[in-house]
Parts: sequence; C-alpha cells; structure tokens
Amino acid sequence: MPATCCRRIDDDSPAQWGSRVPSTDGPTEVNKLKRLTARILLLVVASGVALILADLVLLGVDTIYGMSAAEEVTDRNLHVRFATEYRDVDRNPLSLAEAGTRGYIVPIADIELVRAREILTGGGVEFDAAGRRLRPLGGKWVNDPMAYVLNPVRPEGEPEVRLQERIEITGTAAHDGIYRCTRVDPDGTVTVDRDVASATYPSGITIRGLRERDTFAPSKSWFFCFRGLEGSKWAPRFDADGCVRVDINSAMIREREELVAVKPPGQRRVVCIGDSFTFGWGVAIDDCWTRRVEVELRRTDDGIRTVNCGASGSMFPDEYVSALAHRFLRLEPDAVVLTLCLNDLLPTGQALAHQEELPWILRHSRLLRDLLQGYALEGQLKIDPSRDLVGELLELPDRQYPLWCMPYPRTSVGRANLWPGGGPQRALLAGRDLCRARGIPFGVVIWPYIQGLGSGEHYPFTTIHRLVGDFCATNEIPFLDLLPALRDKVAQTDDLWVCPADYHPNARGHELATPQLTDFVQTLLRSN
Repeated sequence: MPATCCRRIDDDSPAQWGSRVPSTDGPTEVNKLKRLTARILLLVVASGVALILADLVLLGVDTIYGMSAAEEVTDRNLHVRFATEYRDVDRNPLSLAEAGTRGYIVPIADIELVRAREILTGGGVEFDAAGRRLRPLGGKWVNDPMAYVLNPVRPEGEPEVRLQERIEITGTAAHDGIYRCTRVDPDGTVTVDRDVASATYPSGITIRGLRERDTFAPSKSWFFCFRGLEGSKWAPRFDADGCVRVDINSAMIREREELVAVKPPGQRRVVCIGDSFTFGWGVAIDDCWTRRVEVELRRTDDGIRTVNCGASGSMFPDEYVSALAHRFLRLEPDAVVLTLCLNDLLPTGQALAHQEELPWILRHSRLLRDLLQGYALEGQLKIDPSRDLVGELLELPDRQYPLWCMPYPRTSVGRANLWPGGGPQRALLAGRDLCRARGIPFGVVIWPYIQGLGSGEHYPFTTIHRLVGDFCATNEIPFLDLLPALRDKVAQTDDLWVCPADYHPNARGHELATPQLTDFVQTLLRSN
C-alpha cells in the first residue's frame, strides 16, 4: 500500500489547506451528484417501463373483457374505467349500431321533425329530373357565406358517401315534401334521394332543414351498465352486473303500459316532458323523480299518476313541445311539466365538467388515471369563481356555433335553437299556449348541472337559472328552480352522480329534488 495513504494531514494547519489534492480513489461531492443523477434517471426509466407494461396489461384485460384499444386511446374522460355499455333483454352486449339494426332504436315520425332552420326563404329553385337535383336560382342558399351548410365536414375515417340531412320544401305544388340530401356540389346543386320532375319556380319557395332524432322503439326492454363499479361507493345503486333495467312501453316512453290506455274515471295524469333528467338515465324507474313525486301525491289522492315522457338524448325544448303536441296530449294530461337542463339552453357540449384537456401523461396512462383519480377529478370540477362562464357562452359569436344537422352532432343546429337565439323561449311560449288552449296547467322546471353543488363548491351557472325564471315570470308560466334543492346538500358533487362516467343525478339527487317537485306539481293540479 502506498505510504501516502498513511500520511497525516493536520487539519488545523492553515498551511495544509491550499495544498490538498482530491484523491481519485474516493467519492467527492461531484461524483456523488453524478451517481445520484444516474440513479434518478435509471429509476425514471425503470418506472416508465413498468408503467408502460402495467398499462399494456390493463389494456389487454380491457380488450378481453370488451373495451377496445381504440376506446382506451381516444377516450379523454378521466374515468374511462367506468365506461357505459348497453345490453339487450338477455344481457348480451348491445352496441349502438346493433341497437338500430335490431330495432331497439327507431327514427321519430316525420310529423314530429322540428323545422330547425331556414335554408331558402322566398327564393327560386330549379328542379332537374335527370339527376334528382335542385338548385337555387342565383346559385346560393340563404345567409351566404353559409351557402353550403347542407354539406357537413366529413370526419376523419368516415366514408365519402353518406346520407345527409333531410329538408322540407314548401311552396311548389308538385314538389312539396320531405327529401333527404345525398350530395351537395360546390356550385350549390343538391342531389336528393328520390325522383323530381324538371321544373323552375322563380320565387316563393321555402326550404327548411329538419332536425332528425332517433328514439327508443316501442315495447322493448334493455339494460344500461357501467364497468368498473366494483368496490366503489356507486356500486350499491346497481345490480351485480352494474346494470339498470329500462322498459319502454308501446307509446315509446319509459312508463307503465296501463297509462297508455284511456284514462279511467277519477284518475288524474301529470305528463312530464323533458330530457334524460326526466327519463331517469342511470337510475331505476322507481328512483326517478317522476315516480317519487307520484308516490308522495298518492298519499292524499290515490288517483294521481305521473307519466314519464322523458326522451334521453334530446337537447332542445322545441322537441319536447312537438312530442307533446303529436303524441303526449293523447294521454289526457291534467297538468304538464316541462323540465329543462342547461344543455337545452347553452352551447355547452357534452359536459362542462371537462373544460380543460388532461395532461398528456394522464391521457395516455390508464394506470395513472386510476391512481390520480381524486386529484384530477378535483381539478376538473373547479371553475374560477371570477369567471363569468354563462356570460361567455351567451356572447359566443354565430361562427362558433355548430351549423350542421348531421353528422356530429346531428342535433346541433346553431345559435337560433339556444337561449341566445331565442329558441327555448319560443318553445316555452308554444307549450304554454298549446296547454292553455286546452285548459291544461303548464309549468317549467330547471335542473342545475350536477357540478359545483357540494358544500363550499362554486356553482358557475346561476345566471341562466335567473334568466329562465325571469322569462317565465314575465310570461305567466309557473316556474321551479331546483338549484336550492341540490346545492350544499352533499359533501361533494360526485355524491350526486350516477357514477364518474355519467353526470346525471343518481337516486340521491332525485330524492333531494322530490319535495320541491311534489309541491310544484300539487300547485299545478290545484289550478286546474
């Protein structure tokens, strides 16, 4: 061993301080830092590899048990493991495509189609029998530069040829009727799906785009289910398969068949129209507010029946009123309750609970999404209290509203159908007048978004509640706001959700709303 290894250095001697030379044989601060950095990098790489392997395993499990790789990659919902699925009456998986081909979903009748927007008003049209084509005189449609709004943008991966929206033509004699547009050329020529005769109409023609809608087929039963509920606080609300049964009667509503028959003496019916909050999406029918209200009312009058005419997937009040006029008045209502949710009124998209896109790592790692579920959920639900979200939505310019009837989403047809364009207001007045002419009390209820309702949370949509209430008061329409019934009644908003994949009110949400709804319906019945 070299003698230098045993050389004594007097640390108290200033003369020795400047003469020290670091040895290459032992660790120094620099070497320690390098080694620590290398270990950290190795740990990061190893963790990344482990995360990738774990995600691949989870993806394999999901693929085996029904979740496709495409769903896992493209779904931006934090709670992808609580995915929704549908099953037929025998509990076999039922895709949306199969629901149509197997007769679970059908188009609504032509008489209920809403005339959603003007495409040509008071103009002229040329019909060409050779190609089933029609062309506006002058080569363009109404409201240029929206000249070719019939021609939707083709989503990536969709085939070039697809059926487009239906239109209604009036003012021609021979050609009045409903057509389906199959093609729109750059010069404004539209090809339709059936033969037309050659003719030219120089003026007075009106063409309207029709909002199409599918509905549940009559006399069918099926299940909607949620994966991943096991062990969660939401699981007890579902059966062992995470499912809820839906029974549709011959009138295409989620209701008892006996209420389709002629109303017996002494019975009074409350027809409840609206969207999926009325339908009771995600809850058993006995947990839905419509049935709960009936139970309460029958304590004093056993002849009262509520009739659930909710239509899941509907977006606009004019559809509710159209269905009332053409289908539900025949149920002989003694009162009509029209319920609104905020996506009936504002351009909110699918869910305002997801304002911001998740970070890249959360979007691409199933494992991290599950591990950080609580953290990410909290972040997604918080909207800056200083932000006037409703004001921003009300002030959106026309160009930011979707224009198409089809294909995605086929029901989104622009500003005119939402509160800023006056569509819901016109529908509420039409419903009031329709019922008033028949001596039927008519009332309006607004549900809050199931967001920001927990204790101490910020609810950012109160402005639209006030606007609807003021409109109803001005136009003598009885009105109920359910925000007070649900606000601050639970510790956090997700206590009111069907589950993290579904922001509809669960059984608890329907229960909290029931007392106010019962009093409101009772007041309507007394006014008759």
